[in-house]
Formats: sequence, structure tokens, C-alpha cells
Amino acid sequence: MPSLPLGSTTTGLTYDIATTATFTGSPQVCFNLPSITTSLAFNNLRILHLENNVWINRTNLASINFATRTICTNSGLTSLSPFAIVNGFAPTAAEASISGRVTTASGRGIRNVIVQISGGNLGETKYVRTNPFGYYRINGLDSGQTYILNVASKQYSFANPTRVITFNEDLTGEDFVSDSK
Repeated sequence: MPSLPLGSTTTGLTYDIATTATFTGSPQVCFNLPSITTSLAFNNLRILHLENNVWINRTNLASINFATRTICTNSGLTSLSPFAIVNGFAPTAAEASISGRVTTASGRGIRNVIVQISGGNLGETKYVRTNPFGYYRINGLDSGQTYILNVASKQYSFANPTRVITFNEDLTGEDFVSDSK
């Protein structure tokens, strides 16, 4: 598993929830943590969810309840993949995403182009591949940060493959157009 984000330390509590049930909608997962015995420590807990091999903070801050020792995720989970309960997680800016499309000059989407992002508060570079229609989306980015966005392909070249981006909310339409093939 990847390293935890900077500023967080493990509580030793990790969960990989498995089910044969089918779920629809946007589930919310809650944890009862009676082993955390002080309100200060409990109120500093965060729930991280492993998404595309990156830990994403999915804590619903309004759900933190020391009296019942309960903490929940935001709704909108798409999987029950591994969770980690961490402490000492420094507050961050709101999470946002960047999305766009990679196309040929004629407008046809290009599949399997590598889109990478680095900078901001990222400890490591994130990589995604475009889907069969050339679309990509990178989630779990802190708004208000400056990132470097880059595309790379073995079959296509781009006149401007790299961009420096700062944004304060979800950013859409970060499209790249190939100048070859």
C-alpha cells in the first residue's frame, strides 16, 4: 500500500471491507472506535480511502462524535476498498478535480494517453490513463495549490504537453490536442 499523506500518522486501524452484496447510490461508511479514549485524539481522526492507489481523505467532519465513538465517510464512495483511520491529519483546502479530453487534431479521442500531475501538496506524482474516448479525470487534489499537468503518448506528440495550473474548484475542459498522426 502507498505511504500515508504527509502530516498524518497511523492509528494502526485499517479496514478492507468485502461483500457479495450489490449496492447502489452513494454509500456512507461509519466506524465505531471505542479504543480512542480522549476527545482531543478522537476529534483529530480522519478516514482515508484508497482510490487508484492514492489515499484520499473522505472524512465527514460533521459525523465525528466522541460520545458515541463514531466517525463516518462522506457519501459518494464508489468502492469499499481499503480504509485507514489516521490521526494528526492537518486540515487541508477543499478537494477538487481536474478533467479533460485528449484528442487528435480532427477531434477523435485518444485512448491510453498517460496524464500525470505533480506539485501542490502531492507527495508523489499521480498518473491516470485516458479512457477509450480520450477522457480523463484526476480526483483528490487540494484546491488553491499549483500543479504541473502533463500528457505523454508513444504514438502521438503534443506541441504543448505541459501546463502549470492553479485552481480553486473543480476544473474541467483541460483538453490536449495532438499535433501528429
